[in-house]
Amino acid sequence: MRINKFIAFTYIKNFLFIFAFLQIFFVTLEVIFTYEKIPHSANLIILYVFYDFIFSMHIMFPIAVSVASVITMNYFVNSSEYVSFLALGYKKKAIIRPIFITASFLTIIFVGLNSTKLAYAEEIKNSILHNNYTDYSKEDIFIKHFNNYVFFHKMYVELEKVEDVRIFTFDENKNLLRIVNAKEAYFKDGEWKIENATIIQNDQTKNPYDSTLKILKHQKISTLNGFSPTMINNLYNKKNLSSIADAIETLLVLREQGVDTKKHRIVIYQYGLIPWVSPFLILIIFYYLPYTPRIGHMALFSFFAIFSSVTVFGFFISITEIAQKINVLPEIMIVMPVFFIIFLSIYKYIKLA
Repeated sequence: MRINKFIAFTYIKNFLFIFAFLQIFFVTLEVIFTYEKIPHSANLIILYVFYDFIFSMHIMFPIAVSVASVITMNYFVNSSEYVSFLALGYKKKAIIRPIFITASFLTIIFVGLNSTKLAYAEEIKNSILHNNYTDYSKEDIFIKHFNNYVFFHKMYVELEKVEDVRIFTFDENKNLLRIVNAKEAYFKDGEWKIENATIIQNDQTKNPYDSTLKILKHQKISTLNGFSPTMINNLYNKKNLSSIADAIETLLVLREQGVDTKKHRIVIYQYGLIPWVSPFLILIIFYYLPYTPRIGHMALFSFFAIFSSVTVFGFFISITEIAQKINVLPEIMIVMPVFFIIFLSIYKYIKLA
């Protein structure tokens, strides 16, 4: 219907304006404050601005989704188009539905972007500031993989390569079975390939005093099946920096080994669930929308609506940080508040005429 297209087009136009304004404002301030630290290279400056734009989008996009709805509602009320829609026989549910569907579609796109490598924008822009963008690496990594304890002196995330590898393999009784040393290893076909490895083998017999050591050189080893460089990098990140896809993959691998997956569940909730608060907040805000400016002060309504939207997202940003530091299930601190807002919005939508 034309009315649906008109409402959706008006909302998208306001969303693009609000989103662009917030992004330009945030990125400009960030560049001004960090300009002295940015390498004096045109390519790196462009890359820094790009990744800073993507990073700020994680905060500004959901806010723009809800704030744009407030601007759209304010326009419809002040121009008397809202009353006109009602006078023509349109129900309130029919009026808000195009905005909600459009906001949901935008949220799907946003969640999809959080499932890609763009989710690491903050980490990449920080690497540019520290002059290690072209040599992005992690040092002194120690990982447990079932009965193996693996040490990487240096890992190049983008090259999927590590230097100075040491693997200690134990049996179920915590007896050391072998030690593997190698200068380098590469991640290929879902596992780490080690060539020219030196293996110190502990061939145990029933009598521990009869154990013998064998030294084997130039051996080929495959280890850490499923532990990609990105996954290992995520394990060592202090912040919740990960894409949704990588967080799910890491969660499944860690759960198989009986390792705590709290950090990665928080990432999934933060980037995959919390953004859905935006479209459902729109339903709650619309429920309190006055018919005309005469009934309610639209400036005051818009102020409280925008303030409430920003406050809600500030609340969720805070609880994701708190959930990581305290011993409370993220399902209680994050998932329950999100579903509370969803159920409240559905209740308000049902009560609409």
